[in-house]
Amino acid sequence: DSIFYDQPRLVYHIDDYAVRALTQYYSHHLKDGDDVLDICSSWVSHYPEEFKGGNVVGLGMNEYELSQNKQLSSYVVKDLNRDPIFPFQDESFDKVTCVVSVDYLNQPLEIFREISRVLRPGGE
Repeated sequence: DSIFYDQPRLVYHIDDYAVRALTQYYSHHLKDGDDVLDICSSWVSHYPEEFKGGNVVGLGMNEYELSQNKQLSSYVVKDLNRDPIFPFQDESFDKVTCVVSVDYLNQPLEIFREISRVLRPGGE
């Protein structure tokens, strides 16, 4: 994975209809002020343009792609297939998102345990 993600790819990995549907879904589930962790993040998170998140953090593999994501407050470059432990404290986020990438994770149970750990009570 690390060799593949060395090169930035500023492309959509889903079609326009799927982008619209996902953005519409987020418009109903993300609330202004939510602290959000976007795992397997890239140059776009598909959040609604009007979304005003609190701490919105991208966790992904390509620094240039992450730096181009205007919806992130900050980002962390990390290969979750090498180390599935998130570099965040317990109960740090209201929401965790992951778009079209969960099938690339080779330790999904560990990742979902980490999602549970970093979510606040009632988070999703």
